[in-house]
Amino acid sequence: MEFRQLGRSGLSVSEIGLGCNNFGGRVDQSGTKRVVDAALDHGITLFDTADVYGGSNSEVFLGKALGSKRSDVIIATKFGMAMGQDALSRG
Repeated sequence: MEFRQLGRSGLSVSEIGLGCNNFGGRVDQSGTKRVVDAALDHGITLFDTADVYGGSNSEVFLGKALGSKRSDVIIATKFGMAMGQDALSRG
């Protein structure tokens, strides 16, 4: 796997990242673990998720799948997508 510097952050990440949109939705916890383990085995260190992915479960599923390997990776996340009309319905 090739790695690159992430801007001026000083962080080094794999050139290929894994999108985690399906974790917690179409992919259950055991499937998430299999996908994450395969990604780690192939040198992927960048995981992209969001609080609205997987029915709002993606971040939790990813964290459980990474377990003690959490400090070995970079997790990119985002927020702010309007999910409804009231003030508490923002992703």
